[in-house]
Amino acid sequence: MSIYSEKNTTSKDLAVLNALVDKLKVADASQSISNPEVTKLAISSESLTPTQSNKLSTVFEGVSNQLNSIINSLCAEEYNGASEVYTNAQREAAKIAAILSGSPADYLRRGVPTSDLTQTFENRVIEPVRVASVGDGFYSRAYSAEAYDNTNNRSANIYSIAYNLQASRQDEFGETFFPTITVAPDEVGLGVTVRLMMVFNNFFRNPNGELNDYDKINIIRALTDWKILRNELTRIYPVYTSASSPMFVSSNQVAPYNVEVENVSITTAPLAVGQKFSLLGISQTEQLLQAGMMDVTDSIEPAINLDRIYVQFQSTVNGTTYTDVIAFSTKELPYSNFIYNPQQNYRIMVLNFRTSSLLMNANVTTVDGSAPTNPFLQQLIAGNYALRMDVEMNGNVNIEIGDTVVYGNSISLNSLVDANGNPVSLTSGVGQQIMQGINSGQIIGYDLFAWRSNLNRRQRGQLFDITYFTQLYNIPMRAPITAVRPVNSDGGTDTTDLGALITATRIRTSNYAVTTLLEAAEVLSNYVDVRGLTGSYSTNNWPEVLGVGRYLVQPYFQNFTLDMAEAVDSVMSSQRIDDLVSVIINRIRDFAYRAYQDSEYIAAALVMSGGAVPPPPTVIIGTDPVISRYLQINGELRTLGNDFACRVVSSLDIRVRGKIFISFGVFDGDVNSAPNPLHFGCMGWKPELTLTIPISRNGQVSKELTVQPSFLHIVNLPVLVVIDVLNLPDVLNKVSIDFNNVNSYTSSIAQSGFNIPSDFVTGSMGAQ
Repeated sequence: MSIYSEKNTTSKDLAVLNALVDKLKVADASQSISNPEVTKLAISSESLTPTQSNKLSTVFEGVSNQLNSIINSLCAEEYNGASEVYTNAQREAAKIAAILSGSPADYLRRGVPTSDLTQTFENRVIEPVRVASVGDGFYSRAYSAEAYDNTNNRSANIYSIAYNLQASRQDEFGETFFPTITVAPDEVGLGVTVRLMMVFNNFFRNPNGELNDYDKINIIRALTDWKILRNELTRIYPVYTSASSPMFVSSNQVAPYNVEVENVSITTAPLAVGQKFSLLGISQTEQLLQAGMMDVTDSIEPAINLDRIYVQFQSTVNGTTYTDVIAFSTKELPYSNFIYNPQQNYRIMVLNFRTSSLLMNANVTTVDGSAPTNPFLQQLIAGNYALRMDVEMNGNVNIEIGDTVVYGNSISLNSLVDANGNPVSLTSGVGQQIMQGINSGQIIGYDLFAWRSNLNRRQRGQLFDITYFTQLYNIPMRAPITAVRPVNSDGGTDTTDLGALITATRIRTSNYAVTTLLEAAEVLSNYVDVRGLTGSYSTNNWPEVLGVGRYLVQPYFQNFTLDMAEAVDSVMSSQRIDDLVSVIINRIRDFAYRAYQDSEYIAAALVMSGGAVPPPPTVIIGTDPVISRYLQINGELRTLGNDFACRVVSSLDIRVRGKIFISFGVFDGDVNSAPNPLHFGCMGWKPELTLTIPISRNGQVSKELTVQPSFLHIVNLPVLVVIDVLNLPDVLNKVSIDFNNVNSYTSSIAQSGFNIPSDFVTGSMGAQ
């Protein structure tokens, strides 16, 4: 007789597991949960008939309802009704296990299925990301089922359901960075497809077989780069050629120049005043000619403006002639627009431009950017004068046929002031010379701001299409986990052994989360440099790194070393903790905002939300328990500002010590249902069966409760910041200044000529 009192010390997890197993056994007593016939249908390698498919769907719906009822009952009894204890992924893993555990032997011997279990269990399609199942890559499992014994495994279905419900979840650190998503176990993995709206310009194929570059750009990029959707395909640019040169200002006065319009270089020049020409005819570029010469169906938009005028100032001094051409922008000035003509042909637009606003001062340059050579302009610059001119111009454009003419009527000096703003006399001295120079000026050319109406749809403008990018992931079957006991055991420890398998699995998946996080940091450090991302918007320039999120954001990575001994300079120990917290939080806040902006995550979130204002993104901060302490004050989390929500998680894994990992996540209702390209990662989990198998090894026989879990951690979003925190203990152990010996500290300083306050020397300031 034992003299020791024995007490039941069952842990909370084991108590919950026992309660779960008991409820499952009661429900399964009438084969209402698992059924061999249903399992055979689910894993059949032959196409199901409509009747069989309907039966499978009906059974699965009934099993789902029953398991949900059991789980909710368990939550009510063990967790005060908190149903969120179990994620959607855990619930789905248990449901799939229930369907497949009706006949473990058939499940282990299954071949390549033709039925799509994901359609049976759940439609895994979200927009703009689609998840598709990937068929099993093996004709049969790598292991056999000869050791399977119905007697030993009469409770296999119960344990498989309980195992998949409890084990398909990591610790808080892993689950935050990599939310669990359940994948049908008859599939080798999953495929994630992202749907992108792409924009590109039309082009014509070269008959010589030259490859064409579509140069497609994700519409998301247009939210940060205004040039992407700034399309001027129908803008009228007069084309300078040898045949059309008489319609332009002489090349001796203003040299022709090139403008880039939608990746097409156009040679143009200022139009000459007084010349009559067809604005439509003179603006036919090579690209337009490829689409056919303009005809009677082409016209000009009525919104026409005088964009720029060119004035030539020419003076002769001592037999030397000085000529300067100055350009003035006029498009935004009043009366620079062509307006409807109240008389004659209603298609004629007329220009009556009058202004006294044209300004020249010491900053004046010629049309080519050089300094003026004209003596009166040099006087203007030297004296820091400012003048305004009166200009009158008129003209007309027939928007139907394109006939155009503009006249430069007159130019004269309106006012002249000196550097102090005082009026300068125009009847003598410098003022008279400047006035004579201005009045001798001549308007020689102009630019128009006009568009083709394109009513005949000659040009299609920018083109949009939907492009799908798919990435496939194979979810491997990992090394088995086994609980061993004597072959003659009666199964009384099955639940305890099952609890051990669950604990080991959750620890293993949690460790792999850290491993994948570190591997992602290494990959990004090798392939991403933030200096090379600006402007690389074409699909041809995207870094092919990590998950499908790379098609939505600019890959971003930063690794920063934060030396706390240098960053924290507090003298008083009472302030040191506050300063330490402030340093860490401010650094995290800075990197979070930089990653948010430079990766263009905000633009992707806006497009993913369908144009509606997206909720604030969640910044995920992962670190060790020591650093985690300094991200909170009095139990209140230090937020990162109004733009972000924040989740701080810690891991005991030794590889996380002294590190802070920062990325983004989306914690909505689908977080455990399908991968989100704007969430850092996910973990694919395939439900597997637990088996009790008698095994003979080394001349002995044992009974083993075993499971071989299948899971894979996937990085979706290539955005990560890693901060290495150094010398944190040194800051906490830093010794304050001993003000009792302050005189010895200041004597050498005083010798250098600095005047040290007497209260500091006596120590009174130190006491404060």
